[in-house]
Amino acid sequence: MPWPAILATLTLALISAWLVFMRAWEPGQALLVVAFVAGGIVFALIATLMVFAGRENRAEVWRSIWQTFRDDLNQLLKYFGIRKR
Repeated sequence: MPWPAILATLTLALISAWLVFMRAWEPGQALLVVAFVAGGIVFALIATLMVFAGRENRAEVWRSIWQTFRDDLNQLLKYFGIRKR
């Protein structure tokens, strides 16, 4: 896995652990909140890219984001042994 993915995963795990141990949240509740916040941040970053991309380049930027998402998902599935190719 690339180092940014590992760093992001460790950061999300640290935030979840902090919520569970320091704030006495339930583990499922902490993971759900962290997952929704992470998804919101990703959505905000993609929306920002689309706003600043310009009208003529939006399709190209969207294709690039979609291709990166598919490649990362394939690598993740290969890493966990779900996909063999």
